[in-house]
Parts: sequence; structure tokens; C-alpha cells
Amino acid sequence: MKHRKIVTELVSFTLPLILSGLFQQLFSWVDAFIVGNVNGEAALAAIGATNSIYSLFVSLITGFTSGLSVLCAQMYGRGEKERIKEALSSNVFVLTLVFLS
Repeated sequence: MKHRKIVTELVSFTLPLILSGLFQQLFSWVDAFIVGNVNGEAALAAIGATNSIYSLFVSLITGFTSGLSVLCAQMYGRGEKERIKEALSSNVFVLTLVFLS
């Protein structure tokens, strides 16, 4: 990272985030189009009503995994590679508790 320009690094870091947002929006549009045409207005309304819950779960997973990546990067940088497995298993445990409760 130290050998390239900061703009190049920022673009290469944010491009996957932008693409995932675009794919998520495309998924929502296609889902609404198919359900609206096949199942009708009531099914389309149900998708609209549950979209915020779906977005909450996607945001939770994104937040947890972003935090995990920071922790793992710090541990890797400090040379504590054996602790990365502990962080990964703890994250899986917490996510399991969150989504099963």
C-alpha cells in the first residue's frame, strides 16, 4: 500500500463496496419486478414491508465482518496469527447468537 498513490488505494478499496451496493439494489429491483408481475400487488407489498428487516440483517452481517477484518488485520500485523482463529470463532459464535435469538 505504501508504493501506490492514495487515490488508487482508495478506489481499489471502495470499488468492491460500491459494486456490492449496486448488486444489492439490482437484486431488489429484479425481485420486485418478478414478484410484482407473477404474484401481484399483495406479494409486492409484502416485499416492501419486509425490506427494512432484510436490510437490517445485511447491515448487521456487514458490520460484524468489517469489525472482524479490522481485528484480524491488527492481529496479523502484530504477528499474533494464532489468535486470528479465536477471533473468527468468536465472531461466528456471536453472529449465531444474534440470528438465533
